[in-house]
Amino acid sequence: MKTKLIILSFLLLSSISLFSQVNGNLLKVKGESIIYATPEDMTINVSVTIKDPNYILCSDKLIEKYNSLVNELSRCGIDKKMIMTDGLEITENNTWSAEGRKFESYNGSVNVSIELKYDPKKLNILVNAIKNKDLALTYHVNFNLSKEQKEALVKESIEKAISDATNKAKIILEALGLKIIEIKDINFGEVSYGNDQLIYEEDHAYGAEIADLEERKTTHELWLSPQKMNIEKSIAIVWRIEK
Repeated sequence: MKTKLIILSFLLLSSISLFSQVNGNLLKVKGESIIYATPEDMTINVSVTIKDPNYILCSDKLIEKYNSLVNELSRCGIDKKMIMTDGLEITENNTWSAEGRKFESYNGSVNVSIELKYDPKKLNILVNAIKNKDLALTYHVNFNLSKEQKEALVKESIEKAISDATNKAKIILEALGLKIIEIKDINFGEVSYGNDQLIYEEDHAYGAEIADLEERKTTHELWLSPQKMNIEKSIAIVWRIEK
């Protein structure tokens, strides 16, 4: 048993040496943290496109299709002020051959996005509205950390990085019979020496959310479980030490 404790102590001190440096009466230690959280926000991006050889008809059809989408979303309870657009354009679609350029059609497009709190039922309602066969739209769904989540995670990750550096310093100093006098320097962000794994890391697997059979009536319902996202922070603290 005593032999095992000696081996474990040696391995621990060897690991600590990877993320710390002792120089004269100064001890440099890097603290790190990785915090995971499930996103609370979702963004649905929809691409509205149209093709027509007639410029006027292309423009009119694009506006009509866009308005139809807005009406469908409004019918689902989405405030029109929340329906954001990112550019609208009509361009020529040409092909090239040995004979030169050949005009094919005018292409019209407008990108639409809706940002909401993640809600599986609301997501299903919106996707079914977007899937309207008369619209034939393409879309994709993204999940994001909310502003409140980001602020809380940044605070927690910094605190844990400081705690990680402090705990490592205590292990080193206790092993060497030294003590801390004061903090000499703090470097927040990326530091050049050392790297180690923290116990703060959590499982971030993702997959389909399993709903009650009574609630899942068809195989066309969409049930998603957002993948966890993380915020990483590191901090280097330099302590002045003495015996």
